[in-house]
Amino acid sequence: MRSVFVALDLETTGLDPETDAIIEIGVVKFRGETVLDEWGTLVRPERPIPPAVVELTGIRPEEAEQAPPLRALLPRLRALVGDAVLVGHSIDQDLAFLRRYGLFRENEALDTYELAAILVPYAGGHSLSTLARDLGIPVEVVHRALEDARLTHRLFQALFERACQLPEPILEEIIRHAARFPWPPRRFFEEALRAVQRGRFADQSIGAQLRAKGRATAEAYLAPPPVRARPLRPRREPQPLDEEALARLLEPGGALSRIFPDYEHRPQQVEMLRAVAASFNEGTHRMIEAGTGVGKSLAYLIPAAVWALQNGERVVISTYTIPLQEQLLQKDIPVLQRLFSESGLADGSALRVALLKGRAHYLCPARVMQLRHAGPSSIDELRMLVKILVWLPTTRTGDGDELYLPTPAERALWARLSADNEACTAEVCAAWGEGGCFLHRARKAAEAAHLIIVNHALLFADVTTQNMVLPEHRHLIIDEAHHLEEAATRQLTVEIDRFGLLRLLQEAGGARDHRTGGLAGALTTLSRGLPPALRGPLTGLTRRLSEAVEAARTGVDVLMDALVAFLEAAAPGRGEHARKVLLQGAERQRPAWAAVEQAWELLSARWRAVQEALASIRAALTELLEHGFAEVEEPLGLVQVLSHDFERARQVLEAAIRNPSPDTVYWLEGQGEGGSWPHVRLHAAPLEVGPLVRRHLLGSRRCVIMTSATLQTVDRERQAPSFAFLKERLGAWEMEELALDSPFDYRRNALVYLVTDIPEPGQAGYQRAVEQAVLEAARAIGGRTMVLFTAYAPLRRAARALADPLARLGISVYEQRDGSSRRQLVERFRSAERAVLLGTRSLWEGVDIPGEALSCLIIAKLPFEVPDEPIFAARSARYRDPFLDYAVPEAVLRFRQGFGRLIRRRSDRGVVVILDRRVLTRTYGAWFLTALPPCTLHRGPLSDIGSVLKDWLMGAAAK
Repeated sequence: MRSVFVALDLETTGLDPETDAIIEIGVVKFRGETVLDEWGTLVRPERPIPPAVVELTGIRPEEAEQAPPLRALLPRLRALVGDAVLVGHSIDQDLAFLRRYGLFRENEALDTYELAAILVPYAGGHSLSTLARDLGIPVEVVHRALEDARLTHRLFQALFERACQLPEPILEEIIRHAARFPWPPRRFFEEALRAVQRGRFADQSIGAQLRAKGRATAEAYLAPPPVRARPLRPRREPQPLDEEALARLLEPGGALSRIFPDYEHRPQQVEMLRAVAASFNEGTHRMIEAGTGVGKSLAYLIPAAVWALQNGERVVISTYTIPLQEQLLQKDIPVLQRLFSESGLADGSALRVALLKGRAHYLCPARVMQLRHAGPSSIDELRMLVKILVWLPTTRTGDGDELYLPTPAERALWARLSADNEACTAEVCAAWGEGGCFLHRARKAAEAAHLIIVNHALLFADVTTQNMVLPEHRHLIIDEAHHLEEAATRQLTVEIDRFGLLRLLQEAGGARDHRTGGLAGALTTLSRGLPPALRGPLTGLTRRLSEAVEAARTGVDVLMDALVAFLEAAAPGRGEHARKVLLQGAERQRPAWAAVEQAWELLSARWRAVQEALASIRAALTELLEHGFAEVEEPLGLVQVLSHDFERARQVLEAAIRNPSPDTVYWLEGQGEGGSWPHVRLHAAPLEVGPLVRRHLLGSRRCVIMTSATLQTVDRERQAPSFAFLKERLGAWEMEELALDSPFDYRRNALVYLVTDIPEPGQAGYQRAVEQAVLEAARAIGGRTMVLFTAYAPLRRAARALADPLARLGISVYEQRDGSSRRQLVERFRSAERAVLLGTRSLWEGVDIPGEALSCLIIAKLPFEVPDEPIFAARSARYRDPFLDYAVPEAVLRFRQGFGRLIRRRSDRGVVVILDRRVLTRTYGAWFLTALPPCTLHRGPLSDIGSVLKDWLMGAAAK
């Protein structure tokens, strides 16, 4: 590396350069691996250092007060850096502090965060220390300026080495595209290319270099390897499973115990395996609740895999969350294959497993090639293209989840480059290699697989497309089945907003769309290559389409403005928060709704004009195709997709505004700014999904297994656990039932503390009591506490109130924010010695923190749904007693999931503190306690939380 760089890091009192101050500077000057100079110093901040910063950095206020002021240090910093290229992790934040003093306005700056997002997208996190650990760089001290500057230097070098491993044509293409923009990483990739070329010329003759370059074209990196697996051949008469032979695998002395010497026999797991095997043999549907620790995934994988292998049939396994999919693929399937090899029961090496996702997850080779040839039109597009170019030589799946796309802009760009296009076919993409495009390669692999792992969303995408998404299958296992209704609702919900409608019109192409092209641009290009006699009619149709699009654009603005005005009338004075308005009854009688109907009448006519123009173009292109003009295939496919999308949007708008269906829920949602609602979306969702589940999942398959740790609520009359609520919601009345208790000793391991003297939610003093309870618990056990809230507002208030008192105790507060990474938050909490984690909705389930890291779980409030949530309100209205028949059972299911975060292993011990006194004062409160495993219950005042926690955990440790 020829250039001189300076790794820079600052510690500050906060993140705002206008109000916060620098308290430490760290600088490392280097060329390649050689350190030329380094310097670190504390800085007198001239303002208090917040306790959280003291706890994070270890910099004590008295130390900083003895340091020189910043202005006395600036000359040395300026001289040390000179005109070198600055390097830092999220360096813009640090430069914002220094540029207030006129420093480094002309220096180039490279951000290791941005470089890592390109070169190490798979990292467990993108903080400086996490990236360093993932790349094998020793991390000793963090959040001290000089140590972080040294770490930044080592990270920069590791990233540079990765860049030098890229194919030379990829580096050249990155630099060519970057030359059009003021993009700082261009310098980094130019240095990498020079290093590659120096190494190449040192190792090869000129002739060999030119031959190698001729083969290594950039396009070559797009072709995924072909799928060569043989298709499955189902047996005419299925061979039944040997239940006894399968059960012996999990019995004491069986194959599993030989693989894992510390394996503990779980009778519940064997019972579940037998039940699943019986369902496969008998062709029946079964609902199985398997408590935490049963080992349900292996209990259903064993019979599913053996059935698929010996009968040549596919089994689809659907999950709700990505972590469970990863567990199945990375942990359980390998164990299954070892188990088969150890026992000789089946050929584990012959078992083929495929993960299949929706279209939007896969990169479209044709779309990305178009971008590469045309070149990016913005820095955002450039950054996305570079990420893809770096990723292409290594990906085998083309799955965008392998990329790191943290911003909405990047995710929107990915959507434009994905295979989410119904015109995409295997034939169209065949040019991109023997294996075809990534999407069709994944589908081909699924067709040849015994086990196909999908998510619930894709399962219902298959339903809506008349089984065009998944390969044919007769056996289905639905894990995390308590989420099935939610997943179906989300997948089947249609959302329409101004941006979406205008984007659809842009894809058709109006007069202002020359840069982006759209269909009109594609037709203009096509017509240039046609004979003059054919060019005129197509040009006329293109002009007609463009004029219709421009008129429809105006109509879209009129309609959306009318919806904004309606929402402002329906939700006055609520502009600071999101608001949802259910479109039913009285709402449709408002005067503002008449204006919405009038606006739709105007847009509807203009929308139909676009559709009619598309129909005429479709007919003209079809005729050209019949006369041998093969080049019309791609624009014809685009016309077909656009025709479908325009008609779908028209149907939804027509139903929502003028002709609502009784089986659909319609609502408006607005995101307010400054007392108004500029961002409005119209939604349409199915009122009930049970009929769909019954007809398309249960009615069309031989065997369906639904399983989860939480499928039961409580029967009101018998005051006992019952599957009835979920069966009714899913239309699954005929499914057989099996409830398996957890093998954990909850009475010995878990204490449920019911606080008796706390105000009820909504009463004066409740929030303060919650904060006091968290403080008492955390103080007593040194953190190790997770608090579950039901909304962000009380969580944020608690975080503000607890930050300083807990910091004084050396306890960190990790707060879940809207849009924050759940995985990174949980990892930080798990690895911290003394910490409290405040979480909301997404932390109520799917979080696994075994051991002492989580010893106390606090449930602030029973997890009832917000009553005016549109889908919830519409569905609850169908019940005789909406609260007891619908709201309470829904809350019980979520409550059980939240409770399940505490005990994750047989050896775990802990306390669940319930701060909602309604479990004691309301009749329905007993239902929540009845739904829990048989724990030890304790009732007591808030002031005793700390002592009871200590006594229970100390007693548990002594046992």
